[in-house]
Amino acid sequence: MRIGIVSHFGYALSFAARLQDEGNEVMLWNDNATRKGLLRVGDGLVNKAGGYEELLSYVKEADGPALLFFTDSSLGERADDARKSGVHVIGGGKVCDRLEQDRDWGQKIVEDCGVMLPEARDFSTVSDAIEYAHTLGDTEVYWKSDRFLESDATYGAKSGEDLATYLQRIRRKYGNRIRCMVQDKIDGVPVSTAQWFNGKEFVGPVFGTIEHKKYMNDDVGPSTGCSLNAVWTHPEQSELAGKLGWPEFAATLRQAEAPPGIYDMNSVVDDDGNAYFLEHTPRCGYDSEPTAFRLLGDLTRFLWFVATGQGSPGDISSHIAYGVRLSVPPYPWEHVKHDSHETPIGVPIQGADGLWDGHFIPYQVMASEDGLAVACPEASVGLTLATSRVLGVAHNVAIDYAKTELRVPGLCYRTDGDFVIREDAKALRKVLSDIPEGLVK
Repeated sequence: MRIGIVSHFGYALSFAARLQDEGNEVMLWNDNATRKGLLRVGDGLVNKAGGYEELLSYVKEADGPALLFFTDSSLGERADDARKSGVHVIGGGKVCDRLEQDRDWGQKIVEDCGVMLPEARDFSTVSDAIEYAHTLGDTEVYWKSDRFLESDATYGAKSGEDLATYLQRIRRKYGNRIRCMVQDKIDGVPVSTAQWFNGKEFVGPVFGTIEHKKYMNDDVGPSTGCSLNAVWTHPEQSELAGKLGWPEFAATLRQAEAPPGIYDMNSVVDDDGNAYFLEHTPRCGYDSEPTAFRLLGDLTRFLWFVATGQGSPGDISSHIAYGVRLSVPPYPWEHVKHDSHETPIGVPIQGADGLWDGHFIPYQVMASEDGLAVACPEASVGLTLATSRVLGVAHNVAIDYAKTELRVPGLCYRTDGDFVIREDAKALRKVLSDIPEGLVK
């Protein structure tokens, strides 16, 4: 099969490498390559496109089966146009873009499905949100933007004064005309559920994910999108998915003519077992999908079945997959300004045991004369990953590999994932019936 892959930041490199190893012709396009300095991601490892039209032609000119895989959102119009032209496409679409970028619409959909939502107020400008923040006193809240502002898109404020100070910086950095919301904080455990939609119905199991976003141990430091995560599958219909209205959501997606792909709901579960919807992520999440894909036996077959509207996409492991983000300074890159003469490009990566099938999952890397190397200023190296029926075992294997086998100057990663995820899982198991026992061991 011929497969074209669209990736915003090059994180889909491991997908491309795996699909290539499964016998496919693969081409990767990093659509932020020039703006983000990603031009070298994947060099010497996979076939790369210089632009979208080249990638699309590559797929359309295939002699046999072909697939176009959008791993991120915001290119929905291109994805829909490719579908209309007869290309099999998985991921991407204007429906997906709207679910993620129009929070009001996304929340209205799940609210109509009977799902609980935290109280929230919407604002059309940052100044309006700052004015509201001054009325909050010591109330803890979350601020969320409809625009992608990198890790700063969500902020947990300890008080109204904290929020106002933070938003003043956001206004200086990104401007004032940003649609946003201030949402009440729900005390509980953040957890996400995800399912693959084949254009007609959900296929395969419900995937559950617990992740922690803060850069350092004990949840200290800036948010990174994800610093560590554990992914598992629910063997039967998920109790949490039921509380989040997933059965009703399928009908909504059919009515909206939503495209095949993965749909994810972030939520928080309180001490009484109530599940509150937070936001949609209708795309591959990082690091959840690179971690979850370790549970799939045949990625090519899985994606093809979903993209072409077929049924069960094949064997899926019941193990827990556990991944920890690997980086080198100056990561987290978005919180610093780069000197073009002082970047991590070229930092050697030794001891890698593969590009997807070992414990090393690459993100922004390239081939060099001496092996693998960091490929761009963002300095996100990849993941250390392991699977087991027991979280503690997977954690020990993944961390031991990073400590003893992987040799990267300045390598950084969290080491407390087994503890923080175990504590989350213990709290969830008290109120939900379908949290694996292996998550608390």
